[in-house]
Amino acid sequence: MEAVKCGLTCDMILVRFDPGERLLEGLRELIQTEGIRLGLVVSGIGTLSDCRLHQAIAGYPPNLMTRHQEYLELRGSYEIASIQGIIADGEPHLHITVCEGHQTVAGHLEDGCVVMGVAEVAILRGEGVPLRRVIRGPEKIKQLTATA
Repeated sequence: MEAVKCGLTCDMILVRFDPGERLLEGLRELIQTEGIRLGLVVSGIGTLSDCRLHQAIAGYPPNLMTRHQEYLELRGSYEIASIQGIIADGEPHLHITVCEGHQTVAGHLEDGCVVMGVAEVAILRGEGVPLRRVIRGPEKIKQLTATA
């Protein structure tokens, strides 16, 4: 385990996406435009007509050496129950939970999610310790770490 204390500024960026806009691509553009190197995505709500995500599949008992990514492409009317994650070194690592009727799906947010009605995302900008994701261990998992 590694714990890093990061200061937070008072900057909160609220972004609204309109119908037809792409969610992750738009967030990346905003992160670049605003110069966000470190941040927290603390809330995300709205609706999607197209949703693309992936899940890490490792079986049971989990075997990280043989894990793989399973990509899901959903089309319909999906309610965004949650978007959250970390922006490190200017790169967002976000998870999303969506539902349609009684079906709920969660995973890593991918490019290709299209807003149906509206989507709203709240970002807190951080400062201080630079963080990035580094591939570590024989399992080759990207892990958040402090960089000098």
